Amino acid sequence: MITVKYRKGMLTLSNVWFSQDIMSSITGKVSGADLIIVHGVDAQNVDGIFIRNKQYTLITDLKVEETSLMAGVKKNVRYEIHRCEKEGARIEFHESSQIMSNLECVRGLRDVYEQMYFEKGLKVKFNYRLFLEYIRNNVAVITIGLVDNTPLVFHSYITDGSKVRLLHSASNFRSSSHDKAQIGRLNKYLHYKDMVSFRSQGISDYDWGGISSLDDPNGIDQFKISFGGKMHSYDNYIIGNTVFGKVTVICMKSVNRITRFVKHVHTTN
Repeated sequence: MITVKYRKGMLTLSNVWFSQDIMSSITGKVSGADLIIVHGVDAQNVDGIFIRNKQYTLITDLKVEETSLMAGVKKNVRYEIHRCEKEGARIEFHESSQIMSNLECVRGLRDVYEQMYFEKGLKVKFNYRLFLEYIRNNVAVITIGLVDNTPLVFHSYITDGSKVRLLHSASNFRSSSHDKAQIGRLNKYLHYKDMVSFRSQGISDYDWGGISSLDDPNGIDQFKISFGGKMHSYDNYIIGNTVFGKVTVICMKSVNRITRFVKHVHTTN
């Protein structure tokens, strides 16, 4: 289990990953945290005031032979992976100890991630402070796909040594010398090489970091599905751990109710 605390405004948050039993695993490990955020667990009975959200994802089994791992990938994606390799793509794999000595790859990830969403008309901020805490706790990995020594694709992960979960995937489509199709191939190639690298380290499960829908997958979901992972569902919890944290959760619940009510009005009239 991974437990990482950090500050966000007036709140102290504790992020918990790869936990099996919420209440017993967090007891005594979240002292001073206003909110406990538990990622990816089976639905459980939780004491206190909390918000629970269902999430769907895909998990690729890394315990199989590498030939079976590739065989699980759709034929057209396999072709693009092999083509990308012939194009001279290069992969960098940075573990936490390496990242701490050179934070440039984190800044590169942040810049490409935020720009990617900006180009879609969305203002999404990379949580730099939290990611630094993951690095300090030796649980973060950044991988980079390069062509002609130009970093074009970034992935980030959190891992406990037996399982790994994708946190960010960002592609630099601003490059003037590389077309979007080539960058798209590089993204596929990097995902596959990431899985091969994690498999060689003895990691058993590769979690694709969530999909939007099992029944009506969008384009990103279809991309992830093309690698052959199995559908899986779990729950995320936000738990109030102090008086301040409990009040915050109650306020968040009220906002969620208002949002659902407004959505209901607009979709039924």
